[in-house]
Amino acid sequence: MADEENPEEEGQAAEGKAGGDEVEKKGPKGSIKLVGGIVAVVAMGGALAMMALPSKPQEKRFAGPFYVALSESPIAINTTDANYTRYVKFTPHAEFIAYESSYVASRTRDPFYTTYLRALIEEVVSDKDIEAVLKGRQRQVFAEELRHAIAPIVFPIHIGATPFPLDIDSTSGLRPGLSHTSSTFGGPFHDHVLKVDGPAKTLQVDDGPAVDFQGNEEDLQVMTTSGKYLFVDVSHYKPDFVGDVPVGVHGKLRKVLILEGIAQ
Repeated sequence: MADEENPEEEGQAAEGKAGGDEVEKKGPKGSIKLVGGIVAVVAMGGALAMMALPSKPQEKRFAGPFYVALSESPIAINTTDANYTRYVKFTPHAEFIAYESSYVASRTRDPFYTTYLRALIEEVVSDKDIEAVLKGRQRQVFAEELRHAIAPIVFPIHIGATPFPLDIDSTSGLRPGLSHTSSTFGGPFHDHVLKVDGPAKTLQVDDGPAVDFQGNEEDLQVMTTSGKYLFVDVSHYKPDFVGDVPVGVHGKLRKVLILEGIAQ
């Protein structure tokens, strides 16, 4: 019969639609081929390729600025007034940048921190009168001088991933030397390495000059390419260790503010 459907043609049309590869439609301008299935496969392949690309490790940089008190209680220091019988009492606060905002506050857990902080502040105050510490513009000059003095204890040099700066690095056996507060090197911890060759008994910071050691030095000076230096205690070094150890500070002291200052 003329209007009877052809089962074979109907099956072929259904197969074409199910496969999604290519369907031919007839229109006034001829045949139009639909390739949606192929486009979908190509798009999916591109997405998978993008997912497969390795992500670039994020470089660690100082964040901030942050703000914190440098001591848990006010610090009282004698001044030159009336033959050192008078004193000033104040709480130093800091504006800083660091890898972690909690780093400076955590320094109070270091058993050496409070003692060193007070000693360095006393060193700056020892030749000043009350006005030089607390009055007007002189107060700002004093605060800047104090910043330079206490920076090495607020942001000390770490050798290796140690909880406290004077701890011995477990991989190399090294730690900062006796004169660690006099070091001029203050590069970010994640940007610099101390290259150690235990068998050859040499140390160098990044590409700086190699320094020989005997193995009993507690205050070995190591220079950088820029002329900065740090002191290293090698008395516990591991003779077989060869490799790079991270070295540097975990932040930078930007400003010191003298708050709650009183004179007695």
